[in-house]
Amino acid sequence: SSILLLADAVTGAPMQRFFRPVCTLIVALACFPLVYSRYFTFGNEHFTVSAMIFLTCSTLLALPRSAAVRTIYTLAFLLAGVLLVEVYRGYIQLYEALLWGIPAAEHIQGTVQNSGVFGCLLVVLLPFLLLSAMVAAARFNGIKRMSSARWLGYGVLALLAAAGTASAVLIVISGSRTALIAGVTILAVASYLKWGDHLKRTVKAFPPWAKILLTLAFAIAASSIAYYLFGLKKASAMGRVMKTDIALRHFSDHF
Repeated sequence: SSILLLADAVTGAPMQRFFRPVCTLIVALACFPLVYSRYFTFGNEHFTVSAMIFLTCSTLLALPRSAAVRTIYTLAFLLAGVLLVEVYRGYIQLYEALLWGIPAAEHIQGTVQNSGVFGCLLVVLLPFLLLSAMVAAARFNGIKRMSSARWLGYGVLALLAAAGTASAVLIVISGSRTALIAGVTILAVASYLKWGDHLKRTVKAFPPWAKILLTLAFAIAASSIAYYLFGLKKASAMGRVMKTDIALRHFSDHF
């Protein structure tokens, strides 16, 4: 953050278009090894550090395409490569769990601390995988004839598509509620940004009774998902409810 503020302060607008993405990339890459540190005591610490680092990385996705595009794409392909490694490790561990007859959710963790952090890591890496696929598709679609380069492009897209599907399977198997919620949220936000105007026009055209039914269906679906997620790791969920209750009692005692 200090680097970004300093770059904004000492450079003009043309230079900011270069320094801001480059400095963000430097901060992200400098912090990235923390994800693979072995000094975390609890999974929540690991998750917090991972989330902070990838939120830093995600700021690059919001930059205009004209602002250091190569920097953004370099980061995207780097994180897509990390995703491929994590998916490979996850499926090796899934095979071991099936072979040894132990619960997969307790064994798959990639190269991080536990299945919860692993699921969250996959979710935050998926947008960068999608960006890599979009870049690869745009690059290889520009090749008119069916050359070896274009076949290579098809192979890269197939690999990225397979990695995305495999990641989704591992996220579900991991049983990470945070990862599932984050994944659904990302899909919902992306869908709204892409088709939001069309959806709003379509819903406005519905008769009143259809809008009521749609609202009820949405409420039932949301309640069912919340009930499923609560029961997915019930002991953990009950522990969080108890923590909330204890915290509220502390506040009521002092205020």
